Amino acid sequence: MDKKEFIQKQKSDLERSIWTPEMFARYSFELSPDVPVFTAEQKAEIQWINHIIFSASGGYLHGSLKMYKDLKDSEKLRNDPTGRNIWKALNNGISKHELAIQGQFNQLPIFARCDLMSVLSTGKHSPLFQIAEVEGDKTHGMGYYDGFIHKNSLDITGDINGQTFSEAVKMCVGDEVVVLLVGDKELFYLPEMKSLLLPEAISQGLNLVVATEDQLELTQDEEMPIEAGGVKARWMVNIPELNPDGLLVKPEVGKNLYNLYADGSISCLIPPNRFLGNKALMGIVSNGLNDPKLDRWIEGYFKWELGPMRHFFPITIMVTKENVAQVIEILQSQPGDWVIKKTVSSGAKGVSLGDDTAQRTRMMAELSAAPFNYIMQKKVEQSTRSFWHADPTTMDLLYSPMYTRTELYTQFGDPLTVGVTARASKAVHVQHDAIQIPVKY
Repeated sequence: MDKKEFIQKQKSDLERSIWTPEMFARYSFELSPDVPVFTAEQKAEIQWINHIIFSASGGYLHGSLKMYKDLKDSEKLRNDPTGRNIWKALNNGISKHELAIQGQFNQLPIFARCDLMSVLSTGKHSPLFQIAEVEGDKTHGMGYYDGFIHKNSLDITGDINGQTFSEAVKMCVGDEVVVLLVGDKELFYLPEMKSLLLPEAISQGLNLVVATEDQLELTQDEEMPIEAGGVKARWMVNIPELNPDGLLVKPEVGKNLYNLYADGSISCLIPPNRFLGNKALMGIVSNGLNDPKLDRWIEGYFKWELGPMRHFFPITIMVTKENVAQVIEILQSQPGDWVIKKTVSSGAKGVSLGDDTAQRTRMMAELSAAPFNYIMQKKVEQSTRSFWHADPTTMDLLYSPMYTRTELYTQFGDPLTVGVTARASKAVHVQHDAIQIPVKY
């Protein structure tokens, strides 16, 4: 099958799922027949990053969980000036309904997504990748991987990199029913989960139910306390931020869904620990202003992995009331060297790369007024790679250089899976002019 025939097959497959006439304008993206091959050096770095983010006892997720739990349990730690700043930053954006269940259990998510930038080498020991962000509380991407990227990899190479999300979930729940809940605030992702993930999950023997908040019911069955699609369950893939207007999934009296999670009545593969998706964590670990008090505060949580993590993190600064004047001075004197990011955001939302004057001015004003809402991150010189790609409307094949975002889904042991999103813009995220492709080692 040549390139043109392959992208035509991709288009036909998508038109039978997420690219219906009603949804095409909103969910379309460019097509590509490419599967980039990663070098042994790139594979080794990806394995290392997987270890320091997920597997290591003093790694990013383990250390963050322990740090948050200690702060939650100790008023003395929360009253320490550095501890107070960390506590305030990590609770930013968390609803009052979810605060009580943050760090409820010492449980890692089944996976955490790590977005990596490919960077130009600056020397023998410089990294090939830099970590742009880490999300340990979301399901985004599961549908596109199982229902599109992995299928393309099988068609082209006969194999996939790692395993499918459906396989990973099935290893946890076996033959039991498991519910993936799409919250009212993230209904944009519903077609991805229903049209791409669900058919693949069923074909792989996973008893998955995809439900919205209004489709979920809480039962009086202590063994199977939730119901969706006419079936009862005790397993959930995730608990998104719930809409309080739905009385946290409809109870007028009795326990709501958060209560059921807190008392262990339901098991959740991706716990609702919102702080594990907060970009302030990167600023805390990076300590971009070399604050000795912050270093002393965190070194016990991240132990031997602090140096390796900083090797792969761009210099990142958690903005606080104490350092905001210094941060503003740096941004004004080096305007092209820093990216400003909202600490609670996804995709390219809440990001200023520095070439967007109006947005930059607005975000700097917001940063001055509410510093804990932001981090600043040192720009890295990203490398490009050329890919074949085609607009799904014209189907004209082009070969162009693009910036890449390598999506590493971390888990214990080897990575769950790895793929690439690529775009001509440095603001790489899934957009109409982006491609989503598998990779091969």
